[in-house]
Amino acid sequence: MIPIIYADLIDDAGNLARFEEIYEAYYQQMFHQANSILHDAYEAEDAVHDAFIGIARNMKTVSTISDPADLFYYLMRAAENAAYNRTRQTRHYADALPLEEELVGSNQSLWESLCTKLDYAQVKRVIGSLPPMYREVLYYHFVLGLTVPEVAKGLDLKLATAKQRLVRGKKALLDAIEKEGGLNYGTE
Repeated sequence: MIPIIYADLIDDAGNLARFEEIYEAYYQQMFHQANSILHDAYEAEDAVHDAFIGIARNMKTVSTISDPADLFYYLMRAAENAAYNRTRQTRHYADALPLEEELVGSNQSLWESLCTKLDYAQVKRVIGSLPPMYREVLYYHFVLGLTVPEVAKGLDLKLATAKQRLVRGKKALLDAIEKEGGLNYGTE
């Protein structure tokens, strides 16, 4: 049985049946191909998922491949390309992470810095106004005191995604405070 997300991308019953055959027959080989590039089972699984989304979207074309060797080559290339795309994404996120230190300006944590300069009600209101994806990571990390890996696990996110949301959430929080007129210094 294939995940529903793939079935939603395929509108023809014949192509859907062919996709199921391909998925069941080649998933492990594609996973091995992606894992040989990424050396991370979770990332490899995501890469294969990305590859299968592309295959599902192009199932009209893929279903015309009749030679098993050609199909195998096509699927391995799809897994390989998806894995290389993942390495580029990971590298991009890793380059963005140092922004965290720039946002704070010192070794003091962002939360401690805000709490010493802002009224609690202002911080609470501003965090509440942020988009849910940022509000959640900020709440779990700063209010509940969870580590970034614990936040990722609690929100069912990849570690890199949790880190990136935390960095962007901090920036959104500072931008929102600035739009409100800056720091109230407990005067509310």
